[in-house]
This record gives sequence, structure tokens and C-alpha cells, in this order.
Amino acid sequence: MIHYRRTTMKMAKQYRNYEKYLRNLDRTEKYIKHVMAKIKKYAVKPLNASIIDTILEENNELTGRTRIFILRSVRGFMDWLVQRGKLKSNPLARLPRLRTAPTRKNRALLREEGEKLLLVSPPERSLIYKVALSTGLRRGEISRLRWAHLDIGERVFRIPAKLTKNRQAATVPFSRSLRDDLAVLALARDSDDPNNKIFPVMPTVRHFNKDVWRAGMRKVDQFGGRVTFHSLRSTFCTLLLKNDRTDSGMVSKLMRHSDPRLTLKVYYSVREAEKREAIDAAMEW
Repeated sequence: MIHYRRTTMKMAKQYRNYEKYLRNLDRTEKYIKHVMAKIKKYAVKPLNASIIDTILEENNELTGRTRIFILRSVRGFMDWLVQRGKLKSNPLARLPRLRTAPTRKNRALLREEGEKLLLVSPPERSLIYKVALSTGLRRGEISRLRWAHLDIGERVFRIPAKLTKNRQAATVPFSRSLRDDLAVLALARDSDDPNNKIFPVMPTVRHFNKDVWRAGMRKVDQFGGRVTFHSLRSTFCTLLLKNDRTDSGMVSKLMRHSDPRLTLKVYYSVREAEKREAIDAAMEW
């Protein structure tokens, strides 16, 4: 029998320090709460790959997504301990990464759907959606943008590594139209302090779903494709790939994908009607 909680005073201190570390990365309190709950339950000591594997096997009611979240949480904590010199090596470093087929698939919006979403949404949310549609930035990345990251003249966001998903600094370009909108926002908001967030309040799921409904879209279409905030990133990718002047290599760079195959496999969205149109156009025998 494995005892999940062997929390000594020393480990309790490490937990507190790791929480501070996550807050410095601008992680949300909800995210930190979930991560720390998994770490305190599963980061037993001594820990090795076989033990964590056994733990996951014993909890066979866990979904694939939950298993992945547990492994990422514990592995991240162990990596942090190694970086601080508290562990010689991460005992989970060689544990194979779990993969699971997505149970829900986000779909990209048609251009006219995106335009309608921007038109019917309240101005403060509409601009956030426009940032996502125009840059491919993720919701969490947008929520952490500060005025110091905005370069109006060069039309880019310069995002430090600690705020991106892949932990690599990013220079994210945007359109002239978005530049004009952000310039107006800078005048209306307190942009003098470079540490202030550009968007201190982000749309909730309820707000987003309400805006989707106003735009006349169904939350789930007949093929099971869901409209979520992440659909805006998929839309950015899809519209670029459908532009004849943009090659897939450039799109992968703009999406900040380390593996170009991810761009086409996960984010590129083609509707059934478009497939039929492609066949009709090419197969006129």
C-alpha cells in the first residue's frame, strides 16, 4: 500500500516556495490550487517512475486528461526541485509522456463568424477576441500581457519566456488595424505604468458563450466541433493557411509550434462543405 501523504516540515516549506514560484509566473489562483492539490497527493517521497505508474493504475477511474495533468504537475515540481538543488535528478524524467485522444474538438470560425463575433460583443471583450484572432495568442497569454510587452511602433508584443506556454520568449506581430485599436486603448487606460495589465479583466466562459450565441453560432455543430475561446487561435491558423501568400512554414512560426506537423494536424480546420468544393473543383472529368 502506498502512502500518498508523507509531508514533512521540510516538504511543506518547498510547497509554499513552489506556490510563490507559480504566482511569479502569473498563474491563476485556480490553476495553482489544482496543481498543488495534485502535487501534495502524488509527490510522495521516495518517488520513482514505477511508484507514480502504480498510483495511476490504482486510480483507474481517472480520465486521460487528469492523468496527464497529474504527471505534468508532479514532473514540473520535481524539475523545480532539481533546479533549486534540492534533488539530484528528476525521478520522473524518463517516464513516457501520456497521450490521449481529445474527447472534444474545437473548430475554427469562418471569417464572417469571426467578424460577427467582434461586431456583437461588448467593446472590451471584442478587443480581446480581436487580439486572439489577429495573433493566435492563447487566453492565458493574453491575460498576462502588460503594457511593457507592447511595441506599438513595431506592431509586436514582446513576451518574456516565463509568460509563454513553451517557456520561450516570443515576438508576436499584429495587424495595423489592431495597432490602431490598442493605441486608442492605451489613451483610455492607465498605460503609464508598464507593469499594468493591458486586459485586467478577461471574459469568462459564460460571457464568451453568450457572445457566441449573440453572433448566431451554435456552441456545438452537427459534426461535434465546439466553439471555445481556443477556437480563435484555430481560426488564426486556418485563415493564414488558406491565404495563398502564406506558406505552412511561416504559419508554424506564427503559431510558435516546435513541430510543424501540429499546425496542420490539430489547428487547421476544414469543413465538410469545403471538402466537397475541393473535390468538385479538381475532379471535373
